[in-house]
Amino acid sequence: MIDNGILKSYLDDNCSANEYPICQYKDSLPADSRAFLWAPNSPVQQQGWGQSGPEYREILLGIFTSPKPLLKFMYTSATASVSQLFQNDIGSGLESTWYAKPSSPPYAAVADFYPHEMNQYLQSRQNENLWGQGLGFSKQNTLNYFLLVVSVFIISLGLGLKENRALISNNLKVTAVLLLSGVVINAAVTASLANVYDRLQSRISWVIVLIALLILIQLGKRLHHNTVKLF
Repeated sequence: MIDNGILKSYLDDNCSANEYPICQYKDSLPADSRAFLWAPNSPVQQQGWGQSGPEYREILLGIFTSPKPLLKFMYTSATASVSQLFQNDIGSGLESTWYAKPSSPPYAAVADFYPHEMNQYLQSRQNENLWGQGLGFSKQNTLNYFLLVVSVFIISLGLGLKENRALISNNLKVTAVLLLSGVVINAAVTASLANVYDRLQSRISWVIVLIALLILIQLGKRLHHNTVKLF
């Protein structure tokens, strides 16, 4: 609701008729959901997690029962879901200069429970240490995207062509449909109710490679025993 601007729009339209405590922050809302949750000056941090719960539930109910914000939510959810399908970077969010700032949750946790390890934490690759050494996932991501593209191609040929589809068992067809549906549903749910973020999609996109591998194995066995042409 923060990332797509729906919360700001809803508060602009309803704060005059409702005395939501968050209304005092409506003109200074954080730009994204991460800042909304963790920034020291965010409404959540200023109001407190427990105290803001009932208020936020009422606002969400208002958004989902009002035509204007609901239609906007449906539109932004659809576009965000498509975008989420293509967010598959490995290691996304594992390194950030933000983690070295006192306002970040990891910094606060280390400071509270492991203060004697603060120097090591600040010099970790996760925080891009003094030598600028990050974790580095470029090679892994190149391989990851290559495998995903090849896997989509294999799945398209395996399930899209009638001749190939006839060689695949019904159990594998059902499994493939269920797993691929799960990939799409994951993108829709996370993009609509959380945000568009690589780690939310890359954690499940590996099943695309699994499906392609299973199709290749089954087609290979059938072709070996039946000497049927694949294409």
